[in-house]
Amino acid sequence: MIRTNVAGVVAAATISLCAMAAPTEVVRGEREFEITEAIGTSPQNAWVVIASRRKGNFGGPEQTLELRKLDSKGTLRTAPALQPALAEAQTGETVFALAGEAVVAAAAKRNVVTLTRIDAARGNAARNTIQTPGRNAHVSAIVPIQGADLLLLGRGGRYAWIARVGNDLQAQWTKSIQEFPAAFTSDAVVLPDGSFVACGGAIVDGRKSVWAATFDANGAVKEQIATAGTDARIAIDPAGGYVLLHDAEEGGTYDVWLRGLSPTLAVRWSRRLSTGSKMNPSMELAKNAGDVWVAAFESEARVSIAAGRGNDVTWTHTPSALSKTWEALWSIARPIVSGSTVILPYTVVTVDERGEQRQVGRVDTLSMR
Repeated sequence: MIRTNVAGVVAAATISLCAMAAPTEVVRGEREFEITEAIGTSPQNAWVVIASRRKGNFGGPEQTLELRKLDSKGTLRTAPALQPALAEAQTGETVFALAGEAVVAAAAKRNVVTLTRIDAARGNAARNTIQTPGRNAHVSAIVPIQGADLLLLGRGGRYAWIARVGNDLQAQWTKSIQEFPAAFTSDAVVLPDGSFVACGGAIVDGRKSVWAATFDANGAVKEQIATAGTDARIAIDPAGGYVLLHDAEEGGTYDVWLRGLSPTLAVRWSRRLSTGSKMNPSMELAKNAGDVWVAAFESEARVSIAAGRGNDVTWTHTPSALSKTWEALWSIARPIVSGSTVILPYTVVTVDERGEQRQVGRVDTLSMR
């Protein structure tokens, strides 16, 4: 357990995270696995999306997506009823969300997004398509809204777009965000009154930037900010306002920053969580984490996780390497938090004793104190 602040000084830890057991590994035969997403509202209602490919073809066209349910200990369980409908939902790069008792999938092709709602227990599926602004649409995330509606986030052409979709999978409105050129939308938080705050990446004044903006319930932009970076995530700060997690390139390497924002997006405080990554670091923020924020991010090719309230940042947990020879972080899925339990899914690249490389998905179950 690490109890230092970001300056490396020993701190009086108000929050700590301890591993409850060894990470659960996802390894099977001659397949390579990556956990691409984690969806759900609690560790008791959590799912992971697992992409598998034949060994040596990672990133190729033979990808298969599988949804698996996690039990309260982070153990993966199969969900066979979902798989036929899930296979039909894959018309392109696919993202997922859990809406009540249903899994919703969204996949874009050209300027059309295909939405599929799958009953998690019976596998029954409903589908609809919506048109998006611009060409070559891409869907980056689905954000559930109270009352079973959804926000779709993505990009099309030169601009980011956001759409609100009803429980019937019909689009209520679709908005192109003209304030940021060459932009995409990566994350959003919806407030009880239907307004929301979103973030993403763009080119601002000729440089790569991350942006955040507040929107009313009809998708009209209110406040906006931009800062150097390439990608971002956003969540509610229990101390008030929001926390923005983003990367920033400096001197050929990438740092990970966490910034506290007021409700009108004024920057209240900033903390550098890691530094010196040679590539864009993987990072995620938990949603609905109660009276703390929980951030998972890449640090020195490993996954680290931190929690805090406002500017009170407590370093918490870095899982131990399990490979007998070498491993490095590949990607992080969004942590799922409920009460004192945190589920942390991530993927590493490992090299075994024979020098063979493969991607391995893992799930850590942590206890927050």
